Amino acid sequence: MLVDQVQVLQRYWRGAISRQWVRDTHKAATFIQKFVRTLLVEVALDKPGRDVVRKCQKEMNVLLKSKDSRSESEHIARCSVVAGHARVAMEKQRNRNVDMRRALSFNLRSKHTRKQDRVKMLRNVGRTQPQRLSVFEPTVFAIKRLEPPLPARIGCKQSHILMQVENSKRLLNRSLPPEPTEKVKSGSWVCPFRPTDPQTGKSGNICKMVNWGKRNCSNCGKRQYEIPHGATLRGRAAVIAMRLAKTTKMSDPKTPLLNINMCGSWGSIMFEPKGF
Repeated sequence: MLVDQVQVLQRYWRGAISRQWVRDTHKAATFIQKFVRTLLVEVALDKPGRDVVRKCQKEMNVLLKSKDSRSESEHIARCSVVAGHARVAMEKQRNRNVDMRRALSFNLRSKHTRKQDRVKMLRNVGRTQPQRLSVFEPTVFAIKRLEPPLPARIGCKQSHILMQVENSKRLLNRSLPPEPTEKVKSGSWVCPFRPTDPQTGKSGNICKMVNWGKRNCSNCGKRQYEIPHGATLRGRAAVIAMRLAKTTKMSDPKTPLLNINMCGSWGSIMFEPKGF
């Protein structure tokens, strides 16, 4: 019950981490898009670019005012020419600004110096992140995947003591409790122990009390360890039943497990003498 409750809490907590990570990712993407779109506008529509747009807009307004003085096809052609001139002028202005920004980004440092600076930056804490399955995977989950894998478990992390307990269980499953002796099966046994006097602490004579169907002596209270406990008998029966359930069963009980004819022919072929 406790393990189920812990797993429910863990599921809700992991879901909250994922949702918060998605919100932070969307905020970061919006922040990047804001500056990228601002840069796109600033590169094309700076002061000289706005002057080019105003000039083309004035020419377009003049054409629109004198629309009735020419035919429709001529009007469309002249408007297309003005729009084409505007696009070409804006492309030249944008390329000029991009080339200037690219030239300013160059530096005179050597390749070796840039490599050293890159190594220093990579050494900073938080500079690099683990590889994630997608942009929506939280970083904490990616770090967890990089840790060495643990064996399958339910609940808390397995300790060395739990591993030893699991190995002991496997060893117990491979073995059975000792078979009871004939004396134990008969149901009677004679107490071979010497009772101890509680006042003097000395051992007395052998008890020799005859007991029937009891593990402890009715006189001195000593336990006969050859008599198995009821739980031991039930455990033996459970292990035997489990082994019988795992045993492979033939679909037809009358069919032998081995086909004598096929095995004999295989043996004759394998061990047939051949000349070299």
